[in-house]
Amino acid sequence: MMLAVLLLVILCVTVSSAADCPAGCSCLSPADAKAKGYDSCSEKLILCGYDGAKNPMYCYKPGLTVAFHTVTMIPVTTTAPPASCPQGCDCLSDANAQAQYGTSYTR
Repeated sequence: MMLAVLLLVILCVTVSSAADCPAGCSCLSPADAKAKGYDSCSEKLILCGYDGAKNPMYCYKPGLTVAFHTVTMIPVTTTAPPASCPQGCDCLSDANAQAQYGTSYTR
């Protein structure tokens, strides 16, 4: 009889120490929470129950979701606008200037 009373007291203490999880939180084992990427619902773990093997379970919430975007860099080649030639000059390559003026051209 004394053993039955003792077991009843232990059961009542265990049930009364378990808490309901806050909104948005789930009662999970630490291993399940880690596997799902969940974080504790508060700074201190909140005991919410026990699994079938009498292991404690705590309140956890989904962790932050971080989205990554891939950015593709496309090289862009820019050319400087052609410089304008001073008045009285023509803009020619060396080969064209030599073909047109021979060796008498100057830059």
